Amino acid sequence: MPIPPPKDAKRVHSGPLADIYQWKQKMFDDSTRIFECYIRADTVGVLAFFDEQTLLMTKQTQPGRGSAELFYDPPGGMVDKGELPEHAGARELLEETGYEAGQMKEWSKSTFDGMVRFEEFVYLAKDLKKTDKKNPESAGEKIEIIKMPWRTAVELSLHQKMRRRDIMLAILAMEFDPKQKAHLQNFLHA
Repeated sequence: MPIPPPKDAKRVHSGPLADIYQWKQKMFDDSTRIFECYIRADTVGVLAFFDEQTLLMTKQTQPGRGSAELFYDPPGGMVDKGELPEHAGARELLEETGYEAGQMKEWSKSTFDGMVRFEEFVYLAKDLKKTDKKNPESAGEKIEIIKMPWRTAVELSLHQKMRRRDIMLAILAMEFDPKQKAHLQNFLHA
């Protein structure tokens, strides 16, 4: 859980996706400065495997992002208030792709405690099953489901061609770190 703002912090903005707080912070030289932080919803990303060498990925564009360019991303999104991250991962996988996972496992969690405060979760998923469930938000998003070869995911990560850095780092760790690679293999073959 990210560090909350100090008790004397004043909320200067409250929005549907984030809150901004400001406070006077005593510095090491006894001077004070105005600090602020932006507390936003946690996020999840799901690296879903069809098999050992094939990932379920999305190629998408979203309105309001300043660019109409397509980007690669795993299924994922925000954790709703009161929702557990693993439930958010399963929900986002289903909403964005129509797939359910027979097994999911947390791979990593990164906590951001700076000016922007939130947690990022990466989950692994396997034993995928296609459902006929439709994304209730699909009219507002352009999402194409693709089966991406593992080597392509590694190359895209090496060249920073995916949207989420936590996903790219996870893929690179799974490919190049022997312990992480063994951890992935244990999950895929269990």
